[in-house]
Amino acid sequence: LNYLKILTVDGQCLRLTGNHLIFVSSDKHTKLAYAVKPGDELIRQDKEKTSKVVSVEEITEAGLFCPITEDGTIYVDGILTSCYASCKPFFNVDAHHLAHLGLLPMRILKVKPGQVKEMHPYIEFLDKLPLPFRM
Repeated sequence: LNYLKILTVDGQCLRLTGNHLIFVSSDKHTKLAYAVKPGDELIRQDKEKTSKVVSVEEITEAGLFCPITEDGTIYVDGILTSCYASCKPFFNVDAHHLAHLGLLPMRILKVKPGQVKEMHPYIEFLDKLPLPFRM
């Protein structure tokens, strides 16, 4: 699989797909990982300080890991990321919030997809809809 390897000035090394959302800057808006560039500030796990990106490179690695958490966020390699991918902002609503809203029925029904080898049927249904904020 194709991944991005994002390095920060303080040595954090994050690996994720280009379509995954990542939180940037202290205002916690998200960007697709492929849009992250040197100079962007990522939110670190330790007291939510930021760390500047120094490089972004494409790499190939085996495996896929895509858990869904209750609040839709997860720290990956010490950097705050969204559990969601392939979503873009719509009418000034952040992509992470749109994706999180889309999974509201799963949270109401207390469906916990966790880490699964296959896509949950509800997520598969959403994936097929021609939504204007889908990539």
